[in-house]
Amino acid sequence: MEVIEIFQHLASVVLIDRRSSVSGDRNLAKASIPLTRTIHGAEVGAGTVTPLVGFYFGAKWCPPCRAFSPVLSEFAKNNASNFSVIYVSVDHSAKDCEEFTKGKSFLSIPYETGIRQVLLEKFGVKMFPTLIVCDTRTGKVITRWGRLAVQNERNPGQVVASWLVGSNGVTLVHPIHMLILVMVTFAMCWYFDLLF
Repeated sequence: MEVIEIFQHLASVVLIDRRSSVSGDRNLAKASIPLTRTIHGAEVGAGTVTPLVGFYFGAKWCPPCRAFSPVLSEFAKNNASNFSVIYVSVDHSAKDCEEFTKGKSFLSIPYETGIRQVLLEKFGVKMFPTLIVCDTRTGKVITRWGRLAVQNERNPGQVVASWLVGSNGVTLVHPIHMLILVMVTFAMCWYFDLLF
């Protein structure tokens, strides 16, 4: 799947940089994505952040998201030179979005922008949490199973290294673990009526 169109949408969005915020700090730094790089003839945000970007779809009201977010935040912090997280909120309010991302290593799409819905539709996200990892150098989706890869990383840096060469990182996970995670996620979404 090509994500060039998505990066073009993001080029006009000013992301909220939660990575530099301190607990209680309301003056968050802003990180814009300038149009300075061309991928297959299309301009995208070069300084997007890093070679790899993980679009993280989640919400404060989602129990699996609350469990996964600290893990992803630590993962992003440990791999900051190659991997950034862009949080795409499905929260019920801007306040919930702000509270949920406070103190985490995420960039965040402003709650008020329509780009959140565009990303949900373009990526076809139906369950939360979802982490879709894209390569900003090629404009391709590397994996829709980023959550599984992050949660099952055995050696620090191993998953990001596999993503940098175009592998989905999930092959590092035992197939039965993947099946169990999918079943548990679906059951929790169904139970909490979180599945659209």
